[in-house]
Amino acid sequence: MMEIVSTENELISILTSTIEKENQWNNDKKLTRWKRLARDKSEGKVVAEIAKYTRKREVLRDTVRRLTSQLEKWSRARKRACMEELCALRNELEGLYGGVMSRAVGRRIKIIEDMIDRHWREKIEDVEMVITDFYKTLFSLGRPPDDYLDRVLGDVDVKVTACMNIVLLRDFSAEEVVCALKQMDPLKAPGPDGLPTLFYHKFWDIVGSRIVKTVLDVLNNNMPMGSLWKAVVILIPKVNTLARIGEFRLISLCNVTYKLIAKVMVNRLKLILDQVITPNQSAFVLERLITDNVIVGFECLHSLRNRRDGNVGRVALKLDMSKAYDRVELGFLKGMMLNLGFDLKWIELVMKCLYSASYSFLVNGETR
Repeated sequence: MMEIVSTENELISILTSTIEKENQWNNDKKLTRWKRLARDKSEGKVVAEIAKYTRKREVLRDTVRRLTSQLEKWSRARKRACMEELCALRNELEGLYGGVMSRAVGRRIKIIEDMIDRHWREKIEDVEMVITDFYKTLFSLGRPPDDYLDRVLGDVDVKVTACMNIVLLRDFSAEEVVCALKQMDPLKAPGPDGLPTLFYHKFWDIVGSRIVKTVLDVLNNNMPMGSLWKAVVILIPKVNTLARIGEFRLISLCNVTYKLIAKVMVNRLKLILDQVITPNQSAFVLERLITDNVIVGFECLHSLRNRRDGNVGRVALKLDMSKAYDRVELGFLKGMMLNLGFDLKWIELVMKCLYSASYSFLVNGETR
């Protein structure tokens, strides 16, 4: 061990070879320690700093002793710094988790007004029952009078021709399913299984064939929907302090496979939609704006104010949009499609998508 060191590079080379030889009789823990230290780039700075001040004729044994002492100090300092960093990260995570939990607890529905007797409900069981009963009534079918549809739909003209029905009823293809998937936003609300559309975009080469087969079996082969149309409805608060049912916005978490079925049908219906709806229908129609109705409304009122001739009067109704109907009876929808001239096969396909729906509500973190 009396070899004389002349340069820094020779020193580092000798140290490396010496460590490799010593590792032959060192235990596994020692070897693992050196491997762990070797992965840390800051260790090289310690060695280089010691080698920088090593005299050319300094004995190797003293150099190794000095390096060992410095590396032990560095190792303890490095471990202390890592522990401090881990503690800081742990405290930060606990703070974030506590903030999320406090917000979740703060948004729990603690009191709500019963829409039937106008009493306030404070017990958790009563609050959940009020919400469940309200939406169960809202989404249930009504029983209109027998002559209701005849009186309402008697003046509806036929607009769907035989050629249009041929377009609607031709067999659906796999290309239409893929096209519908590409049109769907990858990060919109996921399904009850927690899988968003992005999952199907990314792993389409694995699950695509099964999804396409399921969608086409429902559309072309009249396969029952089964559990495809089971949705979980999330109640999103509109205000900070929740007290009434109307202060929630509903978000439905539907299965992506069902979304594909509905999207494929919508794309097919778009081919004839402009020939079925009226020109003044501007809401939820591509290349039309719902704000156009505001302009039409102002023009109608302006015409009423400035009309001075004629014996036939006109009237305008002012309606509260918050009291507008928020649902459509399935019987009315079916009767409307029949009167418009849609083929029975297409009507049955649409009604199958609606009749097979089942909902459950997420109230205070639990499904009801």
